[in-house]
Amino acid sequence: MSSVTKSATVEEWKRFSMDLLVSVGMFAAEAEISVDRMLDADLWKLELDGLMNLPYSIVAGVSGDMDVRAQLQILNETSALVMMHGHQAAGRLAATRAVESILKKIPEAGVVAVGIKNSQPLGSPAVFAAMLADAGYIGCCATNAGDSATKPFANSTVNFFGTNLMSWAYPVSDEDILLYSQGVHAEDRSAEHFLKLETTDLQQAYAALMMSTLAGPLQAGKFSLNKTKGQSLEQTQHFFLAIDPEQMGSKSKFQRELKASLDQLEAAGESTLKKNLRKTTKHRVLPETLTVTFTEAGWTTITRQLEKAKLTELQTA
Repeated sequence: MSSVTKSATVEEWKRFSMDLLVSVGMFAAEAEISVDRMLDADLWKLELDGLMNLPYSIVAGVSGDMDVRAQLQILNETSALVMMHGHQAAGRLAATRAVESILKKIPEAGVVAVGIKNSQPLGSPAVFAAMLADAGYIGCCATNAGDSATKPFANSTVNFFGTNLMSWAYPVSDEDILLYSQGVHAEDRSAEHFLKLETTDLQQAYAALMMSTLAGPLQAGKFSLNKTKGQSLEQTQHFFLAIDPEQMGSKSKFQRELKASLDQLEAAGESTLKKNLRKTTKHRVLPETLTVTFTEAGWTTITRQLEKAKLTELQTA
């Protein structure tokens, strides 16, 4: 598949991306939130859900699949739970609002769950789990997009479980977090984000079942088997959970034991585990110049919107 690679400063990318989202009707403040979450994905080296995902947001906004000015509606709220209706809102915006709700409630509640029904794809769940861990809490995020399904076992005759990753993040210290994602996924997800996969990995199948359940029927949504209209038309559900380790026992003891265990694993040379666990300082910074690769079709979408909206082109480095 042909691709187009562009390099620019992070600030130029942010201005350029915000301008594009505003041009399809999004408020500037909400466009900034969406772009910041894409940049967070690039920061975590999750490029498929970073700025290269910008063309998808443009298409969804122009087509009306995503309501660029949707207001989230609270359907149910308790001291430790929020259930929202997304009204086709941008997924990254809706997910950020979920994290904000959690951070308001968790100092008193200790454990908080948030569900969002009828939103749009949020990109990488890892970004939002990491936001909760950065704030000092154990965080979990799961999402269940439409037309993205897998056969749970090799002899299955139907696609059933979702392919999106379910992510967990733990605060190892005030500087480090531990980030882990598990689910059914392919190394290359560039094929228009519409997947029909088959797995023989039992662990992946069970992780996909957990993700699809928490981010599907729990929000009065559907399993992937019943999402037949495509990723944008079949609305996306999201699930978030946060736990305060201090209120569960002792945050300092939790972190001390977790750090010691991770150090022991690294000393033992557990290379496979180290590859899949991201132990990264939370004081992360993007490089001054960021390189983004788009599919040829994706970059064409961007250039057409630039011409339509009469916007300034990206100032490449």
